[in-house]
Amino acid sequence: GVWMSADHVTESCSRLFVEVDGRFMAASDLVEHPTADVAIFRTSRSGPPLALTTTLDTGQTGFHHGFPAGEPGDVLSSLIGRARVRVSGAAQRVEPAVIWAESRRFPSKLAQLGGISGGPALDLEGRVVGVTIGGSERRGTVITAAPVSMREIVDQANAKLAPEPGPNFLPSPSRVVDYGDALRRSLTVAKVICLARPPQRRPLSRR
Repeated sequence: GVWMSADHVTESCSRLFVEVDGRFMAASDLVEHPTADVAIFRTSRSGPPLALTTTLDTGQTGFHHGFPAGEPGDVLSSLIGRARVRVSGAAQRVEPAVIWAESRRFPSKLAQLGGISGGPALDLEGRVVGVTIGGSERRGTVITAAPVSMREIVDQANAKLAPEPGPNFLPSPSRVVDYGDALRRSLTVAKVICLARPPQRRPLSRR
């Protein structure tokens, strides 16, 4: 019942839900990182947890899973390196991040990746190496939160790290979609629904 997502997915929400078979499971206990684009919240249940790792090697393969454009989708990438990026939103900031070069996206006709934010980036061992927080269509890159930010939010939320790698088979470039579907089917990766807070109206000034 412990979920990690992107802070810009959960910020400015009056309520959060996880979609399960067309129904909505309420989320609670939201903890947002003060300086990084990651957040943790809880629900009554979830699927098998994923292990985290801080190991990153330039050129390694990455697997990004989620719901771009609101539909199941996956991205295959390779690690370019670490960087510091400026994140816009309710609280603009500069934070450590990891940059990936997009190799392929599934389905191939997927026009944009908007909506995959908050989904995990996995290594070949099925361990989480990042949380997807953005990207550049023009440059063909995907950006994930740095492992240090994930560790910090886990500590802040008093969550426990999981030793399990996830499904009983490992991801590979030849079965990206199969692995992503297994994560979504088992409720390890799910769609987050945000009910936005209504904008605050400023009182009219009197003259």
